[in-house]
Amino acid sequence: MNIRTGSLLALALLIIVSTAQAEAPRSVQDIHAPTIIRESPANEAKLVRLPDDSLRIYFIHRPEGRELRSISSTDGGLTWSEEKTEFPLPGEAYYAVHAVVDDQGEVQLAFHIREQGELGYRGRHYNLWHTKTLDGRSRWTEPKQFFEGYVGSMRGMIQTRSGRLLLPVAIAVPEREQPPGEGVIDHGWNDAVVFHSDDRGDTWTLGPARLRIPQDNTRGLTRYGGVEPNIIQLADGRIWMLIRTKNGHLWESFSPDGIEWSDAKPSKLISSDSPASLARLRDGRIVILFNACQKWDDPKSYAIGGREVLHAAISSDEGKTWQGMREILRDGHGAGKGDRGTAYGEVLETADGKLLAVSGQGEGRRAVIMLDPKWLLERQASDDFAHGDRDWTMYDAEGAAVADHPDDRQRRALHIRRTNVELPAAAVWNFPTGASGELKLRIRMNDSAAPAIIALTDHFSIAGDTKAHEHAVYRVELNRPALPPGKWHDVTIAWQPNAPAIVKINGSEHGRLDPLRKTDLHISYLRLMSGSDAIDENGFTIERVEVQIDPPTAQLAGI
Repeated sequence: MNIRTGSLLALALLIIVSTAQAEAPRSVQDIHAPTIIRESPANEAKLVRLPDDSLRIYFIHRPEGRELRSISSTDGGLTWSEEKTEFPLPGEAYYAVHAVVDDQGEVQLAFHIREQGELGYRGRHYNLWHTKTLDGRSRWTEPKQFFEGYVGSMRGMIQTRSGRLLLPVAIAVPEREQPPGEGVIDHGWNDAVVFHSDDRGDTWTLGPARLRIPQDNTRGLTRYGGVEPNIIQLADGRIWMLIRTKNGHLWESFSPDGIEWSDAKPSKLISSDSPASLARLRDGRIVILFNACQKWDDPKSYAIGGREVLHAAISSDEGKTWQGMREILRDGHGAGKGDRGTAYGEVLETADGKLLAVSGQGEGRRAVIMLDPKWLLERQASDDFAHGDRDWTMYDAEGAAVADHPDDRQRRALHIRRTNVELPAAAVWNFPTGASGELKLRIRMNDSAAPAIIALTDHFSIAGDTKAHEHAVYRVELNRPALPPGKWHDVTIAWQPNAPAIVKINGSEHGRLDPLRKTDLHISYLRLMSGSDAIDENGFTIERVEVQIDPPTAQLAGI
């Protein structure tokens, strides 16, 4: 596990997905796979790169919520300063703070202050405030309030190429606090809106567009509406917005100027009830952080899919297609109360060409992470379990474990057997996404009559999800006589975009799998599961798994 010493106690249960290294990195150049650098100083912290290429994280100091503080790095993010108080706040703040370095090198910063009032939600306000630096970031202006009401977490202030500042937020609509009557579309109690400033933050105007998201009230326990929007300017000048919803996908809208916006519609991006973060790299590519998670057996569960893993992906065509879809952080704490998991990520490119991210909510779940974008573009992954279950998740399941290899005690293997009829026996593995590619695994049935379920899909579901395999893109169940017990068998599954996958056993074609559904994100997950309905102490054993992804040009030809 790549973990730089520092806040190890707080991060003990926060799992990083990476290639093992014997020592912590000595330099930024040593980092390839995701590496936890340190604990993030607060929930929903904001990361910026300053004109001198130093890095700074702004955050609200909690629990008091009375100061804006920062930490800084001058070595590309490897080490960080002690906390510094930037200025006292004009009241009590929650966590949300957002900032952007403008075209004059000054920091534009927004935050909100708690108040009581009837313009918000259940008598609560989170009023919007703004300040900025002057004279080469040597001083801050006096903060000014520019909106009164309930404003949720802020996820994406930007400055467009015209110089306009844009701040997308969600604001509560008091009259929609209660569900509407029968036959009326429920848009929840928040609208996504955008404030803009054409005078470098001195004044802010609320744009006319109010983006509303119809609520799928079969999912989740709350009627948020559309919240926590994030935006980025595309190469053609348009602004692209991604909105957190509870409907299973991020929703999107487009604007020519940041003022007029198209009606929001579902994007291709599968997501739990969690926000996204977008960043532009210097070479023009776009990076996204989001929680591509779903929970199929309990659509009213926390975050409607959970936040156990944070995904990163990279696009070379303005968000039309994505590569990577890799887990960069996992929350190993398990269930709990309150906001939790790996959500609320922020990402940027450092001067060294690395990706630096802050993420997490709650004690022990916050992290500053660094990785090389090249890691997202890898086209091969494999595991022979020499490092145990480091690259697998088995949350809320029982019966899957890495143990001694049955033929060689010097080696390890993954054993899956049904030991509890109340819980699935399953394990989940993430690999670089591919519109086309081939999975290979070496498997042995251990005198079991129960089938081995092999599923390939495009998002994360916890191993304990009893219906996740039913919602995979491809699924096959193998048992006798296809896999005679007591022998090792080589199984391969080759897939193409939204086309039948070819299954081979020991080199001979076994059958073809029609896709169970269409996918826009493409295949990035393997799910292995016992198909037994009863206790099955034998199960099956996996010696090795390997995935080879085709080059993107070959993949895109089939889209």
